Amino acid sequence: MKTLNFIIVLIVISVAVGCSGYEPKPDQQTGREAISEQERGDIKEALIKQNQIRVKEESNQIAKYVGKSGLRMKKSDTGLYYLISKAGQGPKATMLSEVSLKYKVSLLNGTYCYSSDSTEILNLIVGQSNEPSGLQEGLLYIPEGSTATIIIPSYLAYGLTGDGEKIGGRETLVYQIEILKVRNN
Repeated sequence: MKTLNFIIVLIVISVAVGCSGYEPKPDQQTGREAISEQERGDIKEALIKQNQIRVKEESNQIAKYVGKSGLRMKKSDTGLYYLISKAGQGPKATMLSEVSLKYKVSLLNGTYCYSSDSTEILNLIVGQSNEPSGLQEGLLYIPEGSTATIIIPSYLAYGLTGDGEKIGGRETLVYQIEILKVRNN
């Protein structure tokens, strides 16, 4: 599917450039062929449209996964899904809170990626961490002492590139977490 999307983008760009009567002229400073503002706009539009299609497809895949698993998850405005399976009584994190948690990360298809069993407890500051923005957002909804499931779309996880190790580009992530401690500043 990823390869197909890439090929579609290349075709759209080729058609946009090929149908425009484009005759490249070398840029005076770089010697490279210059493209017009219209062509840039056409390419940008094609890429935006392709990205919108991809986001919709991923959203449908997540909704199908949630439906099949019978989970009654909440969905945030950003497209993040979460379910608190055991509610804790502690405080919820806010921006700049220090949070300690146990976790297990897998792909939507169930492939295991990481866990705190292998990398130790995760300690982070919400809003200032290198962890996916979707995980940090999810922590804002879940009180200390809770266990929860968070489903993070790729655009809130590692995007087009992946993490360079176990998570590829455009991968939806499923986090199983237990929030051990929230320290609000």
